[in-house]
Amino acid sequence: MKVNSLWRIGLLIAVLVVCGGCTSSGSEEVEPPSGLPDGGGICTMDNECGHGMCNVSECVCHPKWTNSSCNYQRRSQKSAFLYGFFLGIFGAGRYYLSLAVSGALQTVLFVCCVFNIFLGCCCDELDINGLVGCDNCDDELEILSKVMAVIVVAATVVWWIVDLFLLGFNVVRDEEGAFPFPDM
Repeated sequence: MKVNSLWRIGLLIAVLVVCGGCTSSGSEEVEPPSGLPDGGGICTMDNECGHGMCNVSECVCHPKWTNSSCNYQRRSQKSAFLYGFFLGIFGAGRYYLSLAVSGALQTVLFVCCVFNIFLGCCCDELDINGLVGCDNCDDELEILSKVMAVIVVAATVVWWIVDLFLLGFNVVRDEEGAFPFPDM
């Protein structure tokens, strides 16, 4: 098999793995938080509640703080949305919320998108000592390459747009299971 064919088959497998991971990364947003999201820890004095106050033997957190002892600071929804808007195609909004797995999947999908577009569109101009093997490309393989490029670009853009809605409507939880602080 030619190097070009192997590369494209490998890219197809990588895209399938990434897209398969796209659906499984939804568990990060849906899992219930560990502990109580807005306090609820048992207390006897205010100093036991971190960034909150003790109210009838129960911690009540200030709005930017969460968990049972009010010692976890929530991320900003506005910052998450702005990261998602300007750098979301790279997964920056996910990285900001410490969702490293889905952020890395977005980054990998973007890199696959760039490489597939670059090699698919510029293949005829690039013949690096015969490594790319563009002179020997079948028409069917070229069509498959362009179709794959369109699918990868569409998947990247759709994920970015969906993330903008998820971040804008404050649906995504961070690594601790807390929603970002709604400051928009």
